[in-house]
Amino acid sequence: MPPRLRDGFAALSPARYDLTELDARLILVHGKDDPAVPFTESFALSDAVAPGMADLYLLEGLDHVDFRSEIGFGDQIILLGAAQAVLAERDTIAARSPEQSR
Repeated sequence: MPPRLRDGFAALSPARYDLTELDARLILVHGKDDPAVPFTESFALSDAVAPGMADLYLLEGLDHVDFRSEIGFGDQIILLGAAQAVLAERDTIAARSPEQSR
């Protein structure tokens, strides 16, 4: 990667920022072989937020935004877990009173 581009990506790394006050639940899905953004950046993002505020799902068959071929059984199970987390978060948000949702 050219140095200028590498430096730009480094500046975006969540490891550089204190995100412990972020009031959002993160559900991260990342491919282990992502050629654009290393999966370690998702670990950094997960570590940068308050404990318990991020779930990270790592997939074998996911590049950056595309699956390489058929989704393997292990990745299917991981994706089901991620989908379950998204739906559970949706239900949690929906159950809040309107004042709490702001």
